[in-house]
This record gives sequence, C-alpha cells and structure tokens, in this order.
Amino acid sequence: MKSEEFATAMKKIICIFICFCTLSIFAQSVSSPDGKYTIAIDGMAYSITFNGKIIIEKSQLGVDIDNRLFESALGVPRGVHENWCGDLQLKSVDRMQVDTSWTPLYGENAQIRDYYNQMVLHYEKGSNGQGTVNEGYDKRKYYAMDIIVRAYNEGIAFRYHFPETANSLFLHITGERTQFAMPEGTMAWYEEWAQAPYEKRSLTPDPSPKDEGSDYIGEPYAKYHKPKTSSKVIVNPQESDEFNDGQLGLQWQWHANYHQFYGMPTADGVMRLYTWDLPSLGEGAGVGSLWDVPNLLLQKPTAPRFTATAKVRFASKEDNQYGGLVMMGRDYSALVVYRHGDAFLLQRHTCIGADEGASETQQTLATLKPTERDTIPYSPAIYIDMYLRMTVKDGLCRFSYSLDGKRYKEAGEPFKMREGKWIGAKFGFVAECKDRKANRGWLDVDWIKITK
Repeated sequence: MKSEEFATAMKKIICIFICFCTLSIFAQSVSSPDGKYTIAIDGMAYSITFNGKIIIEKSQLGVDIDNRLFESALGVPRGVHENWCGDLQLKSVDRMQVDTSWTPLYGENAQIRDYYNQMVLHYEKGSNGQGTVNEGYDKRKYYAMDIIVRAYNEGIAFRYHFPETANSLFLHITGERTQFAMPEGTMAWYEEWAQAPYEKRSLTPDPSPKDEGSDYIGEPYAKYHKPKTSSKVIVNPQESDEFNDGQLGLQWQWHANYHQFYGMPTADGVMRLYTWDLPSLGEGAGVGSLWDVPNLLLQKPTAPRFTATAKVRFASKEDNQYGGLVMMGRDYSALVVYRHGDAFLLQRHTCIGADEGASETQQTLATLKPTERDTIPYSPAIYIDMYLRMTVKDGLCRFSYSLDGKRYKEAGEPFKMREGKWIGAKFGFVAECKDRKANRGWLDVDWIKITK
C-alpha cells in the first residue's frame, strides 16, 4: 500500500515538473480568431507571423527597472542580470476568447466589435515566493509581471502589466526594451508630419557584415540606403508664406508654447497676431524687452543673404499698441508702427543684451496717418496698411518701409545680428502693447516673401 502511495506521489511530482518544463522550455503562442495572425513568445523575445509568413522577426521584450536603493534598504535580493527581466520565470499562462462590442462616443460606426483571443503570461522573480505572511504582513521578497497579449483579426497587441502584490514592493520603471525587427524587404508608409502626404518606402538596409555570436534582436542598422525621391521634392525649406491655407507653414516657431491669444491664421487669408501685454519692470521702471515676450512669430534665416518683404495691416484700439517686423536674438531690433493719439509713429525698437535683462531703446523715424478709421462709437480702431522690408547681408540687417509697395525708404541704421540663447537669430513678426486699459489691437500679415 505504501509503495502504491509513493508511486502516486511520484507521478504527481513528475506531472508538475513536466508542466513547469513545458512552460519554461516551449514558446507560448496565440492566434487571431481567423487564424491569420500568430504571436509566439519565447522567454523575453517574441515574433509575429501573418498567414504563415514572418512579419516581425525575433525581437526583444521587457522593461528597465531600477530598484537598487529600495532593495538595499529592505534587504531584497537583487538578480544577477543587468536586464531586470533577465531572470523572470514564467509561472502560468491564462487564455480566453472575447467577443463583445462597445459604443464609441463619436465616429463612423455606432457599434464596434471587440473580438480577440487573449493570452496572459504570469512571470515572477526574486526568492520564488519564499518568505512568510505574518499577521497580515506579506514578507515574501518577490516581484510579479504579466504580459497580456491580444490577437485580433486586424492585428496583434500586447502590454506589460504589474499586478498589485501584498508585499508592497514598488517598481521604479526607467525605460522599455521592446524592439521591432522587420524582415529584409519590409515596406512602410512614411509621412514627415501628422496629416502630411505619405509615401511607401523600403526599410531594407544596405548589406553589412554581422558580428559572430550576435542574435541581432532589435539591433539598429549601421547603414541605410536612402530611398529614391520624387522630382517634385522641394529642395529648399519653405520660407515665404501667403497664409492662405488656414495653417502655419513648418518654418514658423512661436517664442514660447502656443496660446490661442497669440493669434492664428484666419479665413480671410491673413495671419493675425494679437498685441500682447509687455512685462512690467515695476512702478516707474517701464517695461521689459521682447526677450520675455511669448507671442513672437519667428523663423530661422536659411541663407547669409536674403530680403524679407511683408504686407501688413496694423489695427490699434488704444495708445501704446504696436506691431511690425523683428530680427530677434540676444540683441534684437524691430521696425514697428506705434499708436500715439490719433496717428502712428514709425519706430525702431532695439535692445543690446536682451538675454542679460537690458531694456530696449525706441527711435521715432516718422509720423504716419491712419489708412482707415472705425466709425463705431465703442472702442473704435484706427488702421494702417504698409509694407515692411528687412534686407540681410553677411550679418547686417537693414530695415525699410513703403506705403505703396513700390517706393521703399530706409528706416534707421543697420543692425548687427546676434544669435539667440540656443540657436541662431530668427526673424518674423511682433505685436505688443504696454499699459493696456481695455481691448487688444492686432497685426494682420497678408504675406511675407523671401527673395535672394
């Protein structure tokens, strides 16, 4: 009788050992309901096939976790692997199929089917769950991590999940090791920015020698063959702008994170900048420089010599509002029209050492009559239409202006350009005000043309 009990116990042990070896040795896989997609996970690597063809080769899985300080303080044993996931052990696998639907808040379909096969791989590492649970306090020094995999008819999805444990060991996640190794000859759709025109390109690299002994999981390409481009590709970056398509060109940069009060392209085909309140330096001390102003709309010069001409209309609701053209950097200079009473002053605003807190100086060059006036009784605006020009040659910037777009007049002395804090000098538009009492003014830019 005892020998039979011993034999039965040994069979159970062998069965458990075989089950554990099956989990540890063989890859775990799950396929989409239609059987076309299959993902196989072997240790901390995975691969994906579609209709039996490999579409993602063996690629690395895992995350980076740095708990060294915490583990040293609590005496938690550290693994011998530099990769935190290197000594994870697969403990069990759960599988299920889901076929439900959900209702989106908006979109083309009233109901969306949620149909997939799921596999959850449960991993542990540490002291294999050893330790005690004493009076409700879990002293077992181990970590747990799940990889949740879903195979849809449309594709494969997976994520890392860290189940809450009773031992209160937290995780300091510092990075991710997930990689995607595409087979040679893989094609991909490419676009330079969101909603941009897209094209199909090859991801195939140039052949290069491989080091012996490498498994090449997710190794980056040392060389990449430049794909052939269309003859319609624009060689020079965009510079000029008509502001007709309702969005800014990629050459433009705001001086700070965008806010809707800075301005926006309008349906009338102009770029509108609202006057921004200049920062005050304190009572009786005036205002700061443009260095601290966020709503400057700027772009980088693309050549050592060029001419920028802009057609603008400035609308002012009250005194001390101004707008115009600026060359910005640690030193800057701007040609602006400044509201003063019932007229506009043409001024040069210049600051040397703006990044060090210097104040700007203003030079009045001419008095200009408004082009148009509002006839409404409440907060009427006065307007001026004009052309502003900036000519740059080897680091010197000259300003000029015209009221008819034909005859230009020099406006002040040449200005020596200076780089910005992190990049070179930038030029563009400015619209500001000081001591504002009520409504903002605005600068409408019809177009800017860059010529050589």
